[in-house]
Amino acid sequence: MATAVLIHALLFFNSQPELVPDSHLYLAQAQSLATTGSARNALGEPDTVVTPGYPVFLAAFLAGGLGLTGAVAVQRALWILVVAATTWLSFRLTGRAAVAVVAGMIVAADIVGIQAAGAILSDTLATLFVGGAAWCAYLSTRERGSAMASVAGVLAGAAALVRPVATLLGAIFALAIMISGMKASRRRAAVTLLTASVLVIAPWTVRNYAQTGVMTFSSLGSINLLRYRAAGTLAIRDAGGLDANLPRRQAELEAAACRIAEQRFGLPCVAISITRRATVYGGVALPIIFGDPVATAQQAARAFVMIMFGGGANVIARTTGISESAARFAALIYTVPLALLALIGVPHWWKHDRAAATVMLLTVSYLILVPLGAEAYSRFRVPFLPFYAMLAAGGFAAICKRV
Repeated sequence: MATAVLIHALLFFNSQPELVPDSHLYLAQAQSLATTGSARNALGEPDTVVTPGYPVFLAAFLAGGLGLTGAVAVQRALWILVVAATTWLSFRLTGRAAVAVVAGMIVAADIVGIQAAGAILSDTLATLFVGGAAWCAYLSTRERGSAMASVAGVLAGAAALVRPVATLLGAIFALAIMISGMKASRRRAAVTLLTASVLVIAPWTVRNYAQTGVMTFSSLGSINLLRYRAAGTLAIRDAGGLDANLPRRQAELEAAACRIAEQRFGLPCVAISITRRATVYGGVALPIIFGDPVATAQQAARAFVMIMFGGGANVIARTTGISESAARFAALIYTVPLALLALIGVPHWWKHDRAAATVMLLTVSYLILVPLGAEAYSRFRVPFLPFYAMLAAGGFAAICKRV
């Protein structure tokens, strides 16, 4: 924990809040909430792309005059809390100080986690809710009542409000309870958790329908399906590779979707809100995705590598002055052994605490598999980093035991 405090204190006083392309989506809704109390995007439309969890967090600092600097200060404090919680939880479950220290150090020193805490991104807040929900889900496997399952469901729903990728997290934790919970109460606990998560998510879905006429929790899934999954499937086959051809393929598919939307709604495409346009994206994207399973698998494999083995190469290059390619190699020196330790740690945790292993494996697997598209990069590792670190620490313990 001391390492995390030192790192984030130094960065807070020596760096500015980082803005990336996604930051502007959050800021548009946050500024609308702070000034008008309404969740609207940059065009003034009811925002159904960004869920309200993180914009509400930002809006509190904008309205209070603390600005983005205040938001990042709290994010850095929250990441220190995540480091402390990972360390404590590892010791609580294993009773081994070495496992706790290794897990805590991984989370404290991971570059993508540090970078996310200093950026206007939802990852740090999402990590807190995902971790809290997972811990409560684990506790519910050990109790006969449903109190912890209810809390886990509420936290899972809150995680979805922060990041839509967590929409089905309640179902994942319910599955973990069904696998590892007490036989006498696991069905009731699983249903309670799932119901609680749905009740948290439902009001935003109802709001979207009331304001746009479209029943959706977030339009982001449909947008990603077209702009990244389908466009990536096409671009990865093109000469020059995915990165060079993705913008062109995105423009082609968006033009095709616009033509369909104009026919359906009887308006020029520019006059149709993104919420309504997104309703036709699936019909354009899915035939492409399922029509070329090999290319789809190739882009998913590429996304997996980006998530698991990306290590903030741009930060390394910027701070050290080395080339981008050298920075990527330096990142691999850390990320590849980490992945190997996590794989070794799976059977170690399974033997030691099957319920904890089930919760961790399902959480990590879900948060890896859902965003496997052309948009994926190392930032997507942040919400499951504490559990990934715990698995790796288990691998470290297994190696030490054998040696």
